[in-house]
Amino acid sequence: SSLALLVLFLARSVSQFMSRQERLDHLRQQASKFTAIRVKNLPDEFDEDQFHDLFEPFGEIVSIEMTADSTADNPERMGLVNYESHDSAATAVEVMNGKRVNGKELRVGGSHKNDDYLQEMESTIRCPGANLYIKNLEYEIDDEKLRAAFSPHGTITSAKVMLDDKNRSKGFGFVCYSTAEEATKAIREMHGRVVSTKPLYVTLAQRRDERRAELM
Repeated sequence: SSLALLVLFLARSVSQFMSRQERLDHLRQQASKFTAIRVKNLPDEFDEDQFHDLFEPFGEIVSIEMTADSTADNPERMGLVNYESHDSAATAVEVMNGKRVNGKELRVGGSHKNDDYLQEMESTIRCPGANLYIKNLEYEIDDEKLRAAFSPHGTITSAKVMLDDKNRSKGFGFVCYSTAEEATKAIREMHGRVVSTKPLYVTLAQRRDERRAELM
């Protein structure tokens, strides 16, 4: 409801004792403690058992998955390994990045399992007013089109579509309004509205502790 959004906005404003830069630094420090690694350029003949055996020596594995980059002209095999600890993941990156396996040079790097959540939190911290989270965006919608769609509902200080490492839209973004009232109006008017060919999902971008408080 409008009242709930206003209460959350006011609570966030009075509870932020750290400066904006301190909160950003803390968020980035937490993000650096990855427990997942992304492995690219795996041998074509590898299955999950072989993938698991290759990375098991570095520590206890919580889960693994393998896939292929279907957007590439020549799809390459890749995988994700989730370790129990950051130390295991960091050691695996140090040892395995650049290692040749069955004629293929592996590319291994840290991958935070909550990348989208971290982007949401960083966007929220940077927003001086009320930040909205918008998903189900058409992939051709860029920052300018996102701003244009939401500008009728108030003063926008920033509008950002999140991109992947190949500079392609992830299908979600953030719009920062100058006041909570404007954000509330935008949610009421834009949630479920079809933009291009997709109905938008629009809500207030919240920190995890705020989401917990709202559910209690």
